[in-house]
Amino acid sequence: MQRTHCQGGTGGNQSYLLSSEGKARGGFSSNDRVRGNPLSSYAVDSADWSELSESDATNHVVSQRHTHPVSRITKRHAVLQNRPDSPTLWVLNNADWQTMLDNSNALKCPEPGCTVRLFPRPKNPKSKVDRHLWLGPNHRGGCDHWNGGSDGGGPMTPKHRWVQDLILTTCRELGYTAIPEHPLTRADVFVTKPATALEVQLRPTAFRDRTDSRRDNGADTIWFVAHDVAWTNVSVREALTQLPSVRFKIYDGRIRWDRDTPEFTPWEDPSGVLDHYADMRILATVFALDTTTTPPHLKQTGMSIREFLDEVLGGQRCWLPPGEAGMPLDKRGRPKPGWVRMNELDQVRASADADADDDFGPVTAPAEVASTVSAPPLPDPVSNHPRPQRRPQPQPAAEDLDGCFALIAVAIVIIAIAALLWWLL
Repeated sequence: MQRTHCQGGTGGNQSYLLSSEGKARGGFSSNDRVRGNPLSSYAVDSADWSELSESDATNHVVSQRHTHPVSRITKRHAVLQNRPDSPTLWVLNNADWQTMLDNSNALKCPEPGCTVRLFPRPKNPKSKVDRHLWLGPNHRGGCDHWNGGSDGGGPMTPKHRWVQDLILTTCRELGYTAIPEHPLTRADVFVTKPATALEVQLRPTAFRDRTDSRRDNGADTIWFVAHDVAWTNVSVREALTQLPSVRFKIYDGRIRWDRDTPEFTPWEDPSGVLDHYADMRILATVFALDTTTTPPHLKQTGMSIREFLDEVLGGQRCWLPPGEAGMPLDKRGRPKPGWVRMNELDQVRASADADADDDFGPVTAPAEVASTVSAPPLPDPVSNHPRPQRRPQPQPAAEDLDGCFALIAVAIVIIAIAALLWWLL
């Protein structure tokens, strides 16, 4: 039975860092800073590079040692130097970005063995370039590791980024090592163990091809397809019926909602306040045991993103392809695909087997005949047995017929006499 996820060159000596007055001088919003960061104690004091102009950063910088063009390569990932246990930091996660700002002179490329220095650069309000990491004025060529990019899913929208960051944060809170924009699999979020690519999709795409490509790199893929992506699209329909996938929708956790409630849009709030009320629900292909009926059966349900990831990455909930016994039936009578807890599916199957035994009743084995009992003798084919005589059928007696005719004649005479009297009178 096919299942998924059932396991359970060195820079120079001059550096430029963002000062504590970066909002006024560097141009980043209050959303760039997150309080209570557990890695903020590793901050390194250094000079202020926020005075560098945009033209210096994109064309040429004159350093204290030598002059050369600044690399146009920008990166989004870094780790802390001299910290073997450092997580992979991502510029688009607010907590990670704050860690980068606090340790802006102690960042390097996350590729093992690479020592290229990286420096955080906030978003300039006058530019469309988002916040990122750059190689600094003394990059000496840099490296080509961990260059971000997509595997074909299209440009990232604010909604896509928000959902991606929520999945990343949830995986980390559950204790998993999760890497956003993983360079090898090009996954939105890659969980290292079990090797799983978590992919957010807001529009139709080549689901099958991208799934196969990641499988070739040793990773399974789970597709998080937005609730409003058209079911009529062939690739979307294939993804939701053939590949490990779910639908999702964001609700406002402060109010009662149902299926038709308009989607909550916290990504439209730059302050991040609405993030605390957002409830990302997993829909469509998730099933749970219903014990209110006899026998128990699986029914379609919904669950939070945290509960879903906890059960799937932990191996309790598995994806089953179409045709597995015990799954709910579609309109054509075929078992549906979906995510199910295996212990609940086992209960449904056991109950179905018990009902089948009750329908047919107990089967009694025939008594064994002793070998010492001899079979009855066969009749002698040459013996002269009297043949059975055919019983003659009874024949109606002639006297009975004569009596019938006499009665009829008497009736006719009586009727004639009665008619004559009636005429005379």
